[in-house]
Amino acid sequence: MGREVFILGTDPGFASFGFSVARLTREAEEFIRTDVIRTQKSAKKQNVKAADDNFRRGQAIAAVLDDVVKEYQPMAIAAEAASWPRNAGATAKVAMSWGVLIYLCYQYRLPMVQASPQEIKKTLCDDKSASKEAVRAAIEGRYPGQFDEFKHRFPAKKPPQPNGQWEHGFDAAGAIVACLDTDVLRMARGMAGVT
Repeated sequence: MGREVFILGTDPGFASFGFSVARLTREAEEFIRTDVIRTQKSAKKQNVKAADDNFRRGQAIAAVLDDVVKEYQPMAIAAEAASWPRNAGATAKVAMSWGVLIYLCYQYRLPMVQASPQEIKKTLCDDKSASKEAVRAAIEGRYPGQFDEFKHRFPAKKPPQPNGQWEHGFDAAGAIVACLDTDVLRMARGMAGVT
């Protein structure tokens, strides 16, 4: 069968960190795992310092992603590029999730490619201002059935209204699709099946 090649797609966030793993073949992609790592603040009653709590949450994200990297041994990470929020506290938390990602790239010697939210929307919908729902529909249309398990774990709140967590998993998958024409992912695809 030859070598299996995997790419890890990410939508970095602190409360919700989306990721998706795709297996590349010479001709196509197959999304085999999509999920959202969720972290929450400790209850105020616990009297935990915010800095300590953020450290704990960052470690929780790192633990899951480290396991994913060890299991699939991706050849690269494709990330939705950061859209820095205006709020300083939110910016700091997003930066912490990026710190986890940067360390994973360093630790496992993984190259990273990035696509802006607008590039993902343009690639999938041919519209830089497409809605999150349009992005999800485009990905599901292109890869039918490959996200059913993910959607089952985060069921729709009021069908047909999607679950708010869906966007993070689909954005992570979208980052992979938007980066397929980068040199890094073209090289990875070229190695698929090679023994």
